Formats: sequence, C-alpha cells, structure tokens
Amino acid sequence: MHMIIFDHIKGDIYPTRLGQEVCKPGHSYGPAVRDHFLIHYIAKGRGTFHTGGREYFLESGQGFLITPDILTYYAADDRDPWHYYWIGFKGGGAARLLAHVGLDTDHPVFNCRDHKRLLACFSSMFSADVKKRGGDLHLLGDMYHFFAILAAQNQTGIRSTDLENPADRYVRQSAEYIKNNYSQRITVDEIAAHVGLNRSYLSTLFKRETGISLQQYIIDFRIRRAAALLLSTDLSVGDIARSVGYEDPLLFSKIFKNQKGLSPRNYKKVYQTSQDPCL
Repeated sequence: MHMIIFDHIKGDIYPTRLGQEVCKPGHSYGPAVRDHFLIHYIAKGRGTFHTGGREYFLESGQGFLITPDILTYYAADDRDPWHYYWIGFKGGGAARLLAHVGLDTDHPVFNCRDHKRLLACFSSMFSADVKKRGGDLHLLGDMYHFFAILAAQNQTGIRSTDLENPADRYVRQSAEYIKNNYSQRITVDEIAAHVGLNRSYLSTLFKRETGISLQQYIIDFRIRRAAALLLSTDLSVGDIARSVGYEDPLLFSKIFKNQKGLSPRNYKKVYQTSQDPCL
C-alpha cells in the first residue's frame, strides 16, 4: 500500500489523503465509517462494494464513493483482486462538487470511459510535491481535473446551486462550515466571511430560515457530537470537551447540562445501555 496524508491544505474542497493498493485475493476493509469523502477508482481487477444494504460488483474502469458517517464494506475478488487508487477529501464545497458529477450516498458508483486520463490524474497527483511552493495548487488542480473528467462523462450530474434559492444556499453553506470546523473556535464573523455575507444579514437570514440562531446551531451541533462520543468512547469529559471545541471542561459541562438536562457523566450513566439514547 502506498498512501500520502495531507494535513495542511485547506479550502472549499481539499484533499486529505491519496493512495493506491495492489490488493491480495479477498483483501477487505470494514464494515466501517469515515469522517471524510473517499473515492476509489479501480485500475485493474475486480471486487465488491457494500453500502446502504446494497452490493455492487465492480471492475477496472469503475469507481465508488464513500460518504462521511455511512457504514461501508469492500473486498477484492478471490481470483482477480483489484488494484485501486483512492483520494480522500473534505470541505464545504465537497457535496456540491459531487452532486455536479452525479455522485452521492444513493448513487455511489461510476463508470469511466477515459480510463487512461483518469489514471494519469492519479499519477500526476502522486508527483505533486506539496512541500514546495505551488505544490498544493498542483495537487488541487489535478483533483479538479479528476472531477472534470467524471463530470464530462456523467450526464446525471446536477448543479446543486441551480436547485436552491439563495437563502437555502447560505444556510447550507453555514451548516457545512460548522460541521467541518466544530472542533475549533468558530465565530459568526468567520462563517459570514466564508459564505460572503454581512454578519448581521446572515444571522437574520439563518434565524428566519431555521428558527434558531447561528450560535445556538453551533452549540446544538457540538453537544450532539459530544453526546455521541460519551456513549461510544471511553474518552474523559475533558477530552470530549476539547474534541468538540470547548477548551474549558467546566464550561462544556454547564452547556451540556443546559442542553440535555444532565451532566455529561450522568448522561453517560443513564443512556449508555439505553436502546434509545437522547442524542
């Protein structure tokens, strides 16, 4: 396996990892979930991809999309195991770009007639030296070229911005920004700058469209994530507080109790064995 991890490139859409693997017969991964988008493209061989209760039999010239927080499993064929490339990515613009090329959770598989060009894109991405000035732009350019090839061959792609009114678009972009940055310090000013609106106007628009303020939305998102971590990990309250963007565990505990009616520790005691946790 050959993999490169990028931890310093940021933007509306940005790569997080790039790799390839010549799999052994029956090699598999999962079932597991990811916290980022991940596309695999099959250079040779064949295998199966399982997601959403469906099974896909795939071979050279095809690829598949893994979306965040969706359980997936994939395995190489026992007789003709696949050799695939992959690219992982994040960013507020990722879902829009995928919609443009016709890929989403319900449509995770694609075919590529221009096999050589797509392989050349991966080869060029591997050659990008992101430590040198301009190397990150080289990589981003190749990644957009990759999606351009897919878009040119996929007539089902949707320009998501064509289907949205401006208010919906600004709300979605704000929510995506929060989802991608909730573990860090977030201000309404930063969100407004990200979507290109005046702070006051965005705050009014968001409250009108969703019924809650941007600040409350950030709190709600963080506390939902914290509740999930409390029930699924053995992390301390302090570790969970920092993981969801609160440097002060005492402040986090106070906000958590205001939201959930229980302290983090009591919440874990009450709901850890419950079949219907109040997330």
